[in-house]
Amino acid sequence: MADPSIAGSGVLTRFLAFVVLFVACGITVAYAALNDRIGTLSIDIWRYIVLAMGTGMLYAVAGGYELLAADAVAATTVTGIRQVLQLCFIILLSLSMRELHYRLPYRDPESTPISHGRARFLEAVFMGIVVIEFAVVIAIGLTAAVQAVQAVASVAFAAYGISFAAGTRAAAIAGGTVVDGLLVRFIAVLTCLGAAGLLEGGTLLGVPPALAAGAATVFIVMSATFLLAVAIRLKATFDAASA
Repeated sequence: MADPSIAGSGVLTRFLAFVVLFVACGITVAYAALNDRIGTLSIDIWRYIVLAMGTGMLYAVAGGYELLAADAVAATTVTGIRQVLQLCFIILLSLSMRELHYRLPYRDPESTPISHGRARFLEAVFMGIVVIEFAVVIAIGLTAAVQAVQAVASVAFAAYGISFAAGTRAAAIAGGTVVDGLLVRFIAVLTCLGAAGLLEGGTLLGVPPALAAGAATVFIVMSATFLLAVAIRLKATFDAASA
């Protein structure tokens, strides 16, 4: 059974949002894999995107399960797993943006304040926190502390990915590449996912649950829409490269 706050915002709308997100991630996976096969950018970014979109599909499935079939499992546990997958989705998308930033051949080495190795180390630390959060959710369910960590981490990692994407976009514009159009859309996706993650924790600060759930649903729909735009762009890139 759906959480009462989600039910108040419209179970059908929320479910359809996850369906569209699942489809958008699936199409993006297909075209990212095709671009990887022909080596469109000669940069090992497509596999990161495939992994991120696969996690997005799992997030969408967990969201649908939370709405329709949570009777057999503790509702808080299902919600917690869905939120952890949402955070993983954001993290993997951000890692894709980081990898693209460091791998572009025309990037200014002085444009990033931290080294590639240090960035990877910090990411490993945050991923360890996610693993601990997931274990806590499985063991005792969703707690206020876990929900707060998830909300803060969602915003922090979304901002992390956006910062790399914005820096890379500036270099891409100067270099005249096709990456610019993709980055604009990925920035939009990360913004929407980060906002949805923040709203998940907004109830801890007194935001009405129905309002938070309704606004989060809007951002999920927006992220799915931007991902469809990403898929269309990837298709165009693949068609141009394979022509």
